[in-house]
Parts: sequence; structure tokens; C-alpha cells
Amino acid sequence: MQKKSDIIRTIVEIGLFVALGFVFDELQSIIFKGVFPAGGSIGFAMIAVILITYRRGPIAGVLTGLLMGALDICTGPFIVNPWQALLDYVFPYALASTCAIFVPFFRKAEKQWVKTLFLILSVVVGGLFKFLSHYLSGVIFFNHAEEFAWNLNSTKPALYSFIYNIAYMGPCIVLTAVLTYVLYKRLPKFFDYQLKVEEAKQESIKSFDYLLEPSLIVLGLFLIIFFGVRYKESFYIEQYEYWEYVATDVSVNVNALMLMLDGIMITISATIAFIKSLRKEPNYRLTLNSYAIVSFANIFYAVARIIRLYRKYPTKPEKMAEFNYNTTIMWAWFGISILLTVLFVTFYLYLKEFNKKASNIEA
Repeated sequence: MQKKSDIIRTIVEIGLFVALGFVFDELQSIIFKGVFPAGGSIGFAMIAVILITYRRGPIAGVLTGLLMGALDICTGPFIVNPWQALLDYVFPYALASTCAIFVPFFRKAEKQWVKTLFLILSVVVGGLFKFLSHYLSGVIFFNHAEEFAWNLNSTKPALYSFIYNIAYMGPCIVLTAVLTYVLYKRLPKFFDYQLKVEEAKQESIKSFDYLLEPSLIVLGLFLIIFFGVRYKESFYIEQYEYWEYVATDVSVNVNALMLMLDGIMITISATIAFIKSLRKEPNYRLTLNSYAIVSFANIFYAVARIIRLYRKYPTKPEKMAEFNYNTTIMWAWFGISILLTVLFVTFYLYLKEFNKKASNIEA
């Protein structure tokens, strides 16, 4: 039973970290758009893969990275070759899971400074493998550019690809390492998926078990279907000759993709929670944590879109399929996400205190 429960938790955690990684990647892409004209951005989206790898192992890390890469493609890729798509979109985040090399050493280390050293080394190695994927793509598929970014036309393609990709991957590695270290210092148990925490006995709360969860399943399915159709209809594909390749440039409705992703996560979490409720198994912690993280991810996403709208990037109307460029909608999205996060956290704390009192009375 414990093994089955761990599998369910791993599946849910992968989905949650994918959602957070997608939002972080979107946020950094919007903030640094224009700084890196050939693609790339400075941020810490890679931390999603690092954390899930430490908590649930390398397979979970690879799956999380691959799913993040798939979502990266869904946000409007620039593709000149299938292999280039793999190197630039599919493989990079998955390769960050190579941080798993140092996880056994991290767990066996007894001294705090040694554990910290292995933790930072794992982030650096994962980041370097991600950098290598982008570097190879630049050397192989973008070595015939008529004009390199930042007036580096006199450099050789291999050197240019190194300079360009390390310019954003270097800060990414440093930023991710710092945030990972801070998180480890504050929440060391978060990095150890082998630690088992026994859930408190859950009293039957029928309004939550048998009314809210089915309603959330319906809501999730609605989001998937409605915004899935809108996302599909938003595709704008343009193909043109790019050196010896035929490049494919795709524009999509990213907001619809985010809402569809919300629907997928809500449906999965609510379905698992409802099944566990029918079996009289404790589930409120996993369920409420899932919903709180989804709402938290939407807060970051709304902030990212608001930043983009206020920066007023020049766009081609015929190529853009954005949900709406009215900032009012994104501010409303931001406010609703904060409200939902507060509600979920408050409800979680209430249930935690309720069960604590019930356990004390029973004792």
C-alpha cells in the first residue's frame, strides 16, 4: 500500500513541478525577450527538475524535463530540423536531471558543508549538460547565419555558440544553485523523498470528499476541452527558407495552453483524491497542496504576462494569437489566483488543526 501511495504522490509531484517549471520558463522568457535575440533567457526554471530529481529520483527528473520540453515546444517553437528541435527544446531540461549523479553522495554525506558541496555540484553538472545541448544545436544548425547576435560576426561558429549560450546559461546555473542552496537550508527534508511522514487520521468531511472533488473534476474537464479547442484554433504556422533548411515558425495562444494545463492538473489531482476518499484513505494534504501549487503557478504566470503587456513588445498582428492583450484580464487572473491560494492554504491549516485536536481527544 505504501509503495502504491508513493507512486501516486510521484505522479502528482511530477505534474506540479512541470507546471511550475513551465511558468518559471515563461516568466524568464518574457522578462529577457530581446536581450537574447536567438533564443534563451536567464532564470531558474531548471530548479523544477533539480528538486524532483532529489525527491523522487532520476526517472522522475527525466520525465519532468521531457514534459517541460514538450510544453516549451507548445509555446511556439522555431524549428529548422527535427534534431535541432530535440537539442533546443526536448532534451535540455531532461539533461538537467544528470544532477542525480551526486544525489547518492549527498545522502551519504554526514557533514553539512559536504552535503552543500554535492548539492551545488549537482546543479552545476545538470546546468552544464543543458548548456551542452544548446551549444551543439548552435554549432550544428546555426553555423551559417549571415549575422550573429551582439555583432560577433568575426567569431567562429563554435566560439560564437559558446559565448552566446554561456551568456545566459552561466547566470542560470548560478541563480539556480543559490536558490537551491537557500531552499535546502530552510527546508532540508524537502530534498529527501525517502523520508516518510505519517499522515494524521482524517475525519470524514463529506462536503469535501463527495461534493468538492467531483465538482473539481468537472471543472478540470471543462478547462481541458474548452481551452484545448481554443489553443488548437490559435495555431499560426509560417514556413520559409532558412539557409539550407526549411524553417517552421509557430505562434500560439499561450494563455489557453496555461488554462488547459490547469485543467489537466486539477482533473488528475481531483480524480486521485476522489478515489482515495471512496477508499476511506487520508488525502487532504496531497489534494490541497496540489491545488495550492497550481494556484501559485498561476500567480507567477499572470505576473509574467502583465510584465510583457506593459513592456509593449512590437508584434505582427497576423502572427500573434494571444488570448487578450487587455491587462484587465491578467490582473483579474492574478487576483483570483492569489485568492484561491489563500483559501487552499487556510483550508489546509484548518484541517491540520482539526485532525490534531481529534487525535489529542482520541489519545
